[in-house]
Amino acid sequence: MPYKVSKSRKYWPGEPVSGRIRNLLIEFTTVRDALAQAFEGLSLELPEPTTVKSLSALKRYADALDALVCAWVGIEYLAGCNVPLGNDDAAI
Repeated sequence: MPYKVSKSRKYWPGEPVSGRIRNLLIEFTTVRDALAQAFEGLSLELPEPTTVKSLSALKRYADALDALVCAWVGIEYLAGCNVPLGNDDAAI
């Protein structure tokens, strides 16, 4: 999913910063809403695109979503719902 702030120019080349901010927030909303199904009561308020002054202002939201995805994957692993890919030395 295109939600990394630092890659927004790669995701949407030629799009102005305001458009990339809007697109990132759409992706953030999709991820947040999917995670809300796993985390009851999840509250991660996202800003309105018009209030965001720079792409770097979105970094903290991307970091929060990354942390929640990691937590969700860990919970699923402990519940036996997924398996690691790799070998005895390294896995993801």
